[in-house]
Amino acid sequence: MNTDITLKIHSRAGTLFSGAVSSLSAINKTGKFDIMPMHANFISLIQGKITYKDAISKQTHEIPIDQAILRASGNTVDIYLGLTRSN
Repeated sequence: MNTDITLKIHSRAGTLFSGAVSSLSAINKTGKFDIMPMHANFISLIQGKITYKDAISKQTHEIPIDQAILRASGNTVDIYLGLTRSN
């Protein structure tokens, strides 16, 4: 069983990151949550920051964000940055 998650972080300028991660955490309106391998299909607005651990380098990275959409499907997570808040 594959224990890594394929993460793709997209912005309007292009792909910021694409690769295997061993852990992924984000924050939505109800609080912090983790995405596990083979997570149930899931879509959420996220805010604050994204934290992931690169499966190859084992380094933990933290990306501050205003607001984004996270989509988990199978062992793949896509995050779309560049959303703006509307009042």
